[in-house]
Amino acid sequence: MNKKRCSRCRANLDTTEFNANKAKMDGLDNLCRVCRAELNREYRADLGAYNDALQPGPRVRYKCSACGGLFPESAFHHNRTSRRGRDYQCKECRSLDRSKRYRKRRTEEQREDRRQNEGE
Repeated sequence: MNKKRCSRCRANLDTTEFNANKAKMDGLDNLCRVCRAELNREYRADLGAYNDALQPGPRVRYKCSACGGLFPESAFHHNRTSRRGRDYQCKECRSLDRSKRYRKRRTEEQREDRRQNEGE
């Protein structure tokens, strides 16, 4: 069998221990599979730390008019008519407000239906 030397661990290994690489003259990678996998793991770990450092988190924070909390932009529904392009209430407060109004309207409708039924 043919042997090749890994340029990282300096071991003489069979050519079956190397990945294919058409860019190389012999058609094989210059690192053995174990060293290439280790190198890729290190690269991905370094890249992840670099990307995490680039992501400072949400910079824009808005104040909810109902609860007064500060939230990222994504916590507010889109609203083209408002100046900032977002609702003034956060999604949670808006949901509570709408459910209260819905319940109030339903009870008023039920009262009106009862009055009409009593009058008949």
